[in-house]
Amino acid sequence: MSELHQALIDATDEVLSTMFFTMLDAPPESAGDAGCTRVKIEFRGHWTGALSLCSSPEASAEMTANFLGLDRPEEAVTQEQEAVAKELANMICGAVLSRLKSTEVFELLSPELAESPELGEPSAPETLFAEQTFGVGAGFLRLQFRLDARA
Repeated sequence: MSELHQALIDATDEVLSTMFFTMLDAPPESAGDAGCTRVKIEFRGHWTGALSLCSSPEASAEMTANFLGLDRPEEAVTQEQEAVAKELANMICGAVLSRLKSTEVFELLSPELAESPELGEPSAPETLFAEQTFGVGAGFLRLQFRLDARA
């Protein structure tokens, strides 16, 4: 397992357990993208790259309810789920970058809703790429992280 892949797993586990009171499980057997909340955040600095997030409706509702302190996941409306997904992407991206061996400063751009959660396969040989799908409650969370060549 690459350093980037392990950083993605560790960062996601830490952010979800401490900020969202959510434990990660094995992903469900069918983790299709239908109905997902999709977010992408890019960063630049010593390295450039991006993180994409695809959260199933069940996982989005549960994480939003936990993060906002709602009594039931059904109370989480779409706009809240989208805002929380953007914040989750921001936190995970920052946590991954902090785990990489760099003392450089990074600028995280604003997270945005995305049409597709896919970052695409790395085009340059020096590009690093990690992907992981986690089970979250009755749903799933799929993350992709691309770290491009140093700027």
